[in-house]
Amino acid sequence: MQALGKVPLAADVEKLEKYRHEQEEIKGEAEAKAAESMVHLRKHKILARSVTLFQVAIAVAAISVLTKRRRFWIMSLILGAAGLCFLGQSMLAS
Repeated sequence: MQALGKVPLAADVEKLEKYRHEQEEIKGEAEAKAAESMVHLRKHKILARSVTLFQVAIAVAAISVLTKRRRFWIMSLILGAAGLCFLGQSMLAS
């Protein structure tokens, strides 16, 4: 209204102030939720690595049973241990 050279109504000014205040509150909440989301994403990535290593360990263990090769069995144990390390890291991550 001021750009048109007219005086804004008092009710419009009050609504504008109310909306600005609400906008600041919403912005604060959104920033807090974005930070929380980043924490969850970090934890998710670590857990995804853990699950992947467990799945590979299971596949290698199955191959070791079929081929009766001890090396594959040891490799599956190592991969499973690495998966446990990532699982532990995700539990400690905040």
